This record gives sequence, structure tokens and C-alpha cells, in this order.
Amino acid sequence: MKLALKRAEKPEVEVPTIIGEQFGGGYYFGRIAVGVDLFALVVPSNSERYCKRPFAWSDSEESVIGARSHCDGLANTRAMAAVGNKLAQWALDQRIGGFDDWYLMSRQDALVFHSNQHLASEKYLRDEEYPRGTADYDGWDTERVWTSTQCHLDSTFAWAMGLKHGNHVAINKETLMRGGIVRRVKI
Repeated sequence: MKLALKRAEKPEVEVPTIIGEQFGGGYYFGRIAVGVDLFALVVPSNSERYCKRPFAWSDSEESVIGARSHCDGLANTRAMAAVGNKLAQWALDQRIGGFDDWYLMSRQDALVFHSNQHLASEKYLRDEEYPRGTADYDGWDTERVWTSTQCHLDSTFAWAMGLKHGNHVAINKETLMRGGIVRRVKI
């Protein structure tokens, strides 16, 4: 018996090949998989990527059903918003570059973003509104930010990422921190 292989269909949208190229309302930062689907990860500019004020991941230690995916940040964010989460609602309310499908980074999104920063194009590195070394740069890249991923083993915790080193740590959901957003484009 022979297996017939299907040729991959050409994506509806032309995806950049260089990390940090302008794309889809932000910058292309790599490919991610959610289930069997492949997506291009889009990261907004530094001035739009993080909420300006800190939020708790949740005001309750109750489990948020549907917010435990390590790779589907959009589903996590929607599940959080469905129970009245302010951080998730902030993410879903963002309108950047003509797009309204931004969501809180999942753990996978955060890992890809952090891992690929050093590969970013000069355009990305120079196009930041507040680059390092300027009076307006806020230095928040050394803090931790929430991901949309709730811990599986203990619903009182959710995952956060340290922006300086990319480490992930489980933190009590009532802790106040900022969150980071991304969007994805199916390819």
C-alpha cells in the first residue's frame, strides 16, 4: 500500500522569512503550532506589546476552565475574559495595525518571542518607539509578565515569563503584573 502525500497548499498570505520583518500589524517572530495548524506569530511594537498598568491574572484562586493550554493563547484569553478577567479583556480590546485579534501570550508564544529576539531584523530593532538608552525607555524588559497559561497542577498559580532571561515561573494569580500580547496568522 502506498501513501499519497498531499502537497501543502500555498498560504493565503505571504509570510516573511526574516524574524523581525514588519508583518500583520506588528513584526513576524516565527512559526507556532496550535494542534495541527501552523501559524505565523506576530508581535506588536514595544510601546504596544505590554499593558501600561499591572493586573492580577485572576481575582480568584478558582480554576479558569479552558485556560490551561501551553500553546493556544487565544483560547486561554477568551476563557479568561468569559469569567470577567480584566487582563484578558484588556488584551482582547487592543486594536493595533488595523487588527483586533490580539491575545495574551501563551507559554509557547512567550518562548518563541524570547528565543527569536536576537534574530530580529535591524528594522525591528530600530523601529521601537522607546529604544534602550533613551530617556523614555522604561526598562520593563527585566520584569516578569503574565502569560495566558494557568498551571495544570495548582489552579492558584499561572505562568509568567521573565523578560530578561526568558525563564518561566508559576506565580500566584492574585499577583499584580503586566501582560504581553501577540496575534497569529494561519499559514
